[in-house]
Amino acid sequence: MGLLTLPAHPLPTRTLGYSVWRKGICSHRKYALLCKEYDELREMTGGRCWLCSKPEDISDPGRILMADHDHKVGLWAVRGLLCRGCNGRVECPETNPHLDIEGYLGNPWWKRVGRTERPKYRRNQT
Repeated sequence: MGLLTLPAHPLPTRTLGYSVWRKGICSHRKYALLCKEYDELREMTGGRCWLCSKPEDISDPGRILMADHDHKVGLWAVRGLLCRGCNGRVECPETNPHLDIEGYLGNPWWKRVGRTERPKYRRNQT
């Protein structure tokens, strides 16, 4: 089964990764991610959590993929997309030896794409 096609914007309250958080703006914009960048992140793992590889499930709030960012750097420093459970465990690698947390933290998406600061996007750019 392939990835689901996401609807055009504006979006309903909840679809795959696109939750409207304010004035019809996608929640991933909070992390300075364009919609196409969010989609690319999802496609990199086939719509699965980067750590546990469980598929996203919009009917289960714990299985909706969310942007994980480096708190020490800023909201724009997105490391990847994680399910809610892994997003809460990512800062405790010693308690989750079965997950490759150190590998994930050592190779974040924002470094792989060459980001060094918060991107400056135009307001209506998607």
